[in-house]
Amino acid sequence: MAVAIPVTSGNTFTIDWFVDLDNSLTSSDLAATSTWTVTSYSSTSIVLDIYIKNTTLLEVGKLDEAALVSFGFGVGNDANTDLSNVVLTSPGTVFDRIGEGKGKNKTFPGGFKGIDVCLMSTGCSGGDIKEGLQAGASDLLQLELTGRYECCN
Repeated sequence: MAVAIPVTSGNTFTIDWFVDLDNSLTSSDLAATSTWTVTSYSSTSIVLDIYIKNTTLLEVGKLDEAALVSFGFGVGNDANTDLSNVVLTSPGTVFDRIGEGKGKNKTFPGGFKGIDVCLMSTGCSGGDIKEGLQAGASDLLQLELTGRYECCN
């Protein structure tokens, strides 16, 4: 489900993910939470601090079986979302690369469309699970998007 989130400087919001793998709500379902802080916002730039944690609950010894390898988001139509205008100003230890959705509708794993920015460890459409954000682990990164934004400053 996509939700529009208004952006203002200093605004913090939380985004949670939950993927029920087999309709049984077991402890091995993939889950994550993230906190996004708008560090600065102007008519030409948005800087985001993103803290993400893999909250999947797994048995000890199986913590490397549910890693996050990518996540993404869309940007409003008025913004320039060409990746030359997206800079990972402070890469995370896991999410240290950026990419864009693929194809005409900027598709993303899971059938999502309209994904302009993909943050990833190995590849936007997946990759080696051992290089992803493991269960219980977290990552912190900073991203700057430049373009044309409606701004209240």
